[in-house]
Amino acid sequence: MDDFGIVIMYHGDVPLDYRDREKETYDGVQMMMGMASEKIRAISRDSMYDPHCEMTKEIAKTMKEKGGYELLEVGFMNFCLPTVEEALEKLKDQGAEYIIALTNFNLQGESGHSLIDAPEIVAELQKKHPDLEFEYIRPGFDDEEVADIMIEKITTHLKEWEGGK
Repeated sequence: MDDFGIVIMYHGDVPLDYRDREKETYDGVQMMMGMASEKIRAISRDSMYDPHCEMTKEIAKTMKEKGGYELLEVGFMNFCLPTVEEALEKLKDQGAEYIIALTNFNLQGESGHSLIDAPEIVAELQKKHPDLEFEYIRPGFDDEEVADIMIEKITTHLKEWEGGK
């Protein structure tokens, strides 16, 4: 079958050294993002208009059920509630002493968020909560695993598409 094409869409990110090369611009954008995030967090949410937030909570629910993790909370870096720190506080109140933090930003785990932002947040929280032990686990699969997952999705979709022709 040669009558279809594929576009792989990614979020995109700034180069990892952008923070240093364009510090003034980066800091300004971060300040604006922080202000926007606070305002956006105040907006009421539902699954129709905020599928990302709901999807993340569903992933957490599935992980609790399948993994048997009693102490598992979702914390958002920006735009949604609860914040990472609020999630951590909840875990601490439930008796957690060792916190594993990980993201689901992208399958490969090579974004600025997963390589820089999330580890910085974890380091800040470790300073604020020296009584807890933290570990950040980078997300991701290797390139071949990501390709395999995407190929499986495409193959399944093409079978459905061909069946409807």
